[in-house]
Amino acid sequence: MRITAAVLLAAMETVAVAERVARGAPEKIMSEEHELDTAPTPSQLITIKNLTPDQVRRIDEVLLAQAVPQWRKASGVVGFAMKQLRSEHPGLPDVYYAGRISVLVAAGKLESKGDLRRMRFSEVRLSGS
Repeated sequence: MRITAAVLLAAMETVAVAERVARGAPEKIMSEEHELDTAPTPSQLITIKNLTPDQVRRIDEVLLAQAVPQWRKASGVVGFAMKQLRSEHPGLPDVYYAGRISVLVAAGKLESKGDLRRMRFSEVRLSGS
């Protein structure tokens, strides 16, 4: 399994943003071309922190179930997963689901193209497709 530099950078930046937000107000970050996804608010970070390993596995399972062999917008995968898990995880932000997609890409379960820090400008598909 190969982790690309872009995937590793996106994961590291997501952690750095979450740490900055935990110390202050929510922020939006600008990339050179487009605005990146909004960082979680402090209350959303608490929701994220309280997830159990079983809940995270369930989220990953639903995200993988939404992926197909063809390229699909990451925001679409996130949206369908959020809708399916709405009653189980109310208030869990879309950026968390997008972050889990980055983890699944790093684990070799999904492939991606585009900038995963901007879910509207990236696509994913099942690995080996």
